[in-house]
Amino acid sequence: MGRGGLAAAALWLGLALAAPGFWPWSGSRTDDLKAGVQAIEDGLPAYAERRLNDALRRARADEDKAEAGYHLARAIWLQDRPAEAAELLAETVAPAAARDLRPQVRLLQGRLALALGEPDEAAAFLTDAGDLAGDDAAERHRLMARVRMLQDRPEEARAEFEAFARRFPDHPEADANRMDLALLRIRSDELGPARELLLPLAAEDRTGPAAFQARLWLARIEVENGAPDEAGPWVAALGDPDDFPPDLAREALTVVGRWHEAEGRTDEARAAYARAYRKATAPGERLALCERRARLEFREGRIAEGLALVRRTVADLAEHPEAGRLQLDTAAALYALERHEESAEEYQVYLEAFQDPEGMTEARRGRAWSLWKLGRPLEAAPLFRRAAEALPEGPARREALRKTADAWFAAERFEACVEAARRYAETYPDDPGTPDALFLAAEALVRLGRSEDAMAAYRDLASRHPASDAAERVGLALGRLHEQRQETVRAEQVYREWLVRNPRGPQAAALRLRRGLLHYRASRFREALAEFDRILESEASAEAREQAFFMRGWCYYMLGDLSRSLAVRQAFVERFPESAFLGEVLFSLSEHHFNQQEFAEAERLFMLISESQPDSPLAVTGLYWAGRAAAARLEYGRALEIYRTLIDRHPDHPLVPEARFAQGDALSARDDLPGAILAFQQVVREYPDSHLAARAWGRTGDCYYTLGSDSPGEYEKAVAAYLAVLDRAQAAPDLKVQAEFKIGRCYERMERTEDAIASYLDAVYRYESIPAGLRGEADRWFSLAAFRAGELLEAEGRVGEAVAVYRKVVAAGVPAARDAQRAVHRLWMDWRMLRTGIPGSP
Repeated sequence: MGRGGLAAAALWLGLALAAPGFWPWSGSRTDDLKAGVQAIEDGLPAYAERRLNDALRRARADEDKAEAGYHLARAIWLQDRPAEAAELLAETVAPAAARDLRPQVRLLQGRLALALGEPDEAAAFLTDAGDLAGDDAAERHRLMARVRMLQDRPEEARAEFEAFARRFPDHPEADANRMDLALLRIRSDELGPARELLLPLAAEDRTGPAAFQARLWLARIEVENGAPDEAGPWVAALGDPDDFPPDLAREALTVVGRWHEAEGRTDEARAAYARAYRKATAPGERLALCERRARLEFREGRIAEGLALVRRTVADLAEHPEAGRLQLDTAAALYALERHEESAEEYQVYLEAFQDPEGMTEARRGRAWSLWKLGRPLEAAPLFRRAAEALPEGPARREALRKTADAWFAAERFEACVEAARRYAETYPDDPGTPDALFLAAEALVRLGRSEDAMAAYRDLASRHPASDAAERVGLALGRLHEQRQETVRAEQVYREWLVRNPRGPQAAALRLRRGLLHYRASRFREALAEFDRILESEASAEAREQAFFMRGWCYYMLGDLSRSLAVRQAFVERFPESAFLGEVLFSLSEHHFNQQEFAEAERLFMLISESQPDSPLAVTGLYWAGRAAAARLEYGRALEIYRTLIDRHPDHPLVPEARFAQGDALSARDDLPGAILAFQQVVREYPDSHLAARAWGRTGDCYYTLGSDSPGEYEKAVAAYLAVLDRAQAAPDLKVQAEFKIGRCYERMERTEDAIASYLDAVYRYESIPAGLRGEADRWFSLAAFRAGELLEAEGRVGEAVAVYRKVVAAGVPAARDAQRAVHRLWMDWRMLRTGIPGSP
């Protein structure tokens, strides 16, 4: 907007200089002087310069020289050579000027000084011009207003604009003056008065650049004031910006883009900015438009497009001083959007492409923060350090020094952390951040295994800064350090010592919590319970109260008061529905109900874990056991639905094989044996190395065995499945004994008695090869196999073999041994009766 106002002023000044009759004096003039002045009035300054040079050369009297030189300076000025014109006035005209010419000379000198960027000299010339009238007075008001604006004296500038408006309401520059005064009001955030000045100029019946710019500024006021709806009519009234000079068109397209952006029409905004960018000629304008377009792309998530635009513009305008600023601002914008990978890269681009010391410090600091956010502290630490070395004294330098220590700590470079933290403390001994730096140094010493040095550092901190928050944390840190050293008695003493020092301090609850946990681990459950109760009775933090309440439930459980434990855990769920411990509490309650065979409540609570704690490790476990609970109450369809949910939500979780196996069980239980076989075989295919693969083969065999009652050919498939169990090295020993037994059962159904007997005996001998401590459930399958083999041998009349098998059961000492002894006795009695008719004993 400033450029537009200045352009209007320059236009007015040029017209004023060329206006007929502008110069009030009349004197003796040569033909050259007359011709030169007329040429100026006709808009031919180059021709005027030639004639006026001749007039000056021929002039003899001082007044003639002054007059000729004065007009020659005008001609030179109109050719945009202000320095040459000013020098001519100073050396030739001003010393010889008559009294009636002096005001005009000073006025022209003021105008030239302003053009040369010397507002203080311009003010002196304009003040020295004395009393002026007519157009001269009007021009001085306008020039002085410009000077005061450049001197950052807005109240004096406003007085000049307002004086012009009062004295010259019908002057040709009245509209330009109104525009300039409106601009001053806008810059002073006086938007209401600015609108009043602009509205008459923006009326519908007005045309031309002034009307266009008034509408443009009204649109900008509303856009910048957050009222895009109010800006809409003014934007519409602008018409086609291409009908106006490039600078005005560029400014208008920028405002149009901002209006579209405020209204959420990003495509239209992008197009307007692109058009404005093409019209921009000054590097600064192109850079500013590039930044605006890039920020729009970033907000829309089009990071690559925005970065491409910035990189292209910065490369084209790398020599401009603002190019580096655009690069830094782009990196900062990406950081604000939490695009830390891209912001780190853009800060690095600055470090490689630019050399400005202040900018490089800013880039190092920005890249350090980006790397810190990315979890790359090892790279961030040296950048924080270099930024701190270059920054002037102040908060930013202190922050960079402190972050140097933080980054070294996070990078596990604890020696460097100790050095950086102590340097901070030595540099700023009285700074509020110093206690925290000393605490960090002590923590780093702990990580270095220098526990004695760490303890000394903690106690030194507490001694030097006893009233600091860091000192309050010392007791907790010292106690934990003693715990790490297995010095639990000393740890408890430290906690007690710090509680005595400040029993109601900000760390009191945390100290009591640590004491309670120490008591709990030492099985002093009543003492632990007392500490947890004190925390709940105090004004402890929510986190401390939450953990204390949680631990109370476990204390009652360990004390054997199961009803109180259950009540506390149920109350915990109601009081702390957002707790990090909620999943564990819910799981323990769910287990309780499951074990009590209260499967409906168990399922509800297991599902609640999944719903309320979706990110907890127990969420998937909760889903699995919810399915088990549903299956336990014969709701197999519900169980299958829960298992599907688990698999869909967590396809890579270790419990997925268990869920697929449970699907097979549920399908089998609802007599969908083909579906069950598919489920079990999916376990085999997808998890061949899982412990479930052998079990899945076994359950596949069970399904085929059941199907065999209607289709005997299925028994062959069952045998194949059981043989697959035997082929798997990772199958449990008891599972292999079970498979041998079930193969024999299949052969029986297939009326292959000898094969059945052989399989049952395979089970017996496999059992005997298993070490006693690894037999698991094999006792059952061994007993079933032995008895079934014995029964078949008896049916075959092979009584001696049957007795031999039963004796194996007796020798094994399994629960079925007594029944086996009776079978042996029975067979002996039958044999004695058959041989002698007399009972006897084996």
